[in-house]
Amino acid sequence: MVPLSSRLVSPIWYKLLIAVWGRGKSDMAFVALKKDQLIAAVWGRMFSTKNKGHGFVNNHTPEISMAVLSEYRNQGIGKNMLQLIEQAYVKQGIKTLSLSVNCRNKAKKLYERSGYNIYRIEKTAVTMLKIIAQKNIKAIVVNAFKKYNLMYVVFNCYGYSWSFKYVL
Repeated sequence: MVPLSSRLVSPIWYKLLIAVWGRGKSDMAFVALKKDQLIAAVWGRMFSTKNKGHGFVNNHTPEISMAVLSEYRNQGIGKNMLQLIEQAYVKQGIKTLSLSVNCRNKAKKLYERSGYNIYRIEKTAVTMLKIIAQKNIKAIVVNAFKKYNLMYVVFNCYGYSWSFKYVL
């Protein structure tokens, strides 16, 4: 198992999203590795009105989070990670995804280009929402990961058939 880098996940996010990982069937994560180095991760979880994440919308919309090491940004990796998790949630019958981002975070533009729309603004945090639909993006994503000589690994806690591993 690859240890989670503190450069990717802050203690607050660790407590909220990872510490109790696997309790819900919507818990899933993808990581991108380059020569056994964790360079990016995207993960999602369904929250409830009693246990809200920062980007909570409703009880039927998983909230996703993503981190990409700074030296690997602006290379299409974040876009591909978003597409991977979106496709996985589509396979579970999920219709919408949400996320929370600081309004000054450069990733906000990536989310907007990827089809996420502003749902709510609270102080400096923007909650964004995307309606996801069935897509055939797997080949595009695999080709992009080949281009960058990366490996991605999918974790899915409840054994859905979408779990797979792609190794270069």
